[in-house]
Amino acid sequence: MTANGRKVHLLIADEDPGILNLVSSVLEPQGFLVFGCRNADDALRLLHEVEPALVILDAGLPAPDGLTVCRRIRATS
Repeated sequence: MTANGRKVHLLIADEDPGILNLVSSVLEPQGFLVFGCRNADDALRLLHEVEPALVILDAGLPAPDGLTVCRRIRATS
């Protein structure tokens, strides 16, 4: 998938590497550029570095949890 000639960036935050691999293996062949991380701090850092079009968060991330990360994203978007 491209937007203006670039791959669309997606950010996935899940502490389970199997989930990260599964979602990446489905979306990357469709043309998305997937950035994965396993904790909230990395998710917030990557959010500003890669400016993803879509963020998929595990609500059960270790502290801060995925809902807190979602609130932080909404506060700055």
